[in-house]
Amino acid sequence: MPAFNFECIYSMAEIRRKFQEYDIDSNGQVTIEEAHEILRRELAFRPEQSIELVKRYDRNGDGQLSYDEFTKFYYKVKSK
Repeated sequence: MPAFNFECIYSMAEIRRKFQEYDIDSNGQVTIEEAHEILRRELAFRPEQSIELVKRYDRNGDGQLSYDEFTKFYYKVKSK
C-alpha cells in the first residue's frame, strides 16, 4: 500500500483556503482587483505588479483566475 502524502493534502487545503481569501466576492474567480487587494496588503505590490502577475497565469485571457489558474499563481506568490 502506498504511503499517504499528508504534505500534499495540507498543500491542497492551504491553496483552497487562500483561493477563498483572494476570492473576496465568492464568485469562484479571482479578479485582478481582488488579487491586488491581498498582494498589496501582504507583499506591498504596486497595481502594475499585480496586473502583470495575474495576466501571466490567466491562461484563458478573461482577466480573472479560475481555481486551476490560481494554483499556479499561488505557488509563484508563495515563493516571493
